[in-house]
Amino acid sequence: MEEDSDSSNQGSDDAELDLHKNVETCLHMNLKYQEVLKEKLDKLEKLLSENRQEQKEIEASCSSSSGLPFEKLFLGHFMKPYFKDKLTGLGPPANEETKERMSHSTRSIDKLKIRWE
Repeated sequence: MEEDSDSSNQGSDDAELDLHKNVETCLHMNLKYQEVLKEKLDKLEKLLSENRQEQKEIEASCSSSSGLPFEKLFLGHFMKPYFKDKLTGLGPPANEETKERMSHSTRSIDKLKIRWE
């Protein structure tokens, strides 16, 4: 019986040593990963500051060349008219409803009702 208890104690000691080694290994790996992440973060912060500096230089060169302050331009035109003539650049002529809205006149609600027969 004594041998059984010794072998079980020895087994639990081995398990504790393995656990201790695993905890130490995990802690060491965690510290290494933290170092790597700090290095990457420092590199990204450096690149970000360089990028911001380059943007300022480009904005300054654009504003100095035209004499006017640099203005950020909207690249997409998603306003009316959606469709434009290639030659004139104008949109389609206004229909009756649009003309009425533009004249700021209002119609009575009775005229707006359409009966389906």
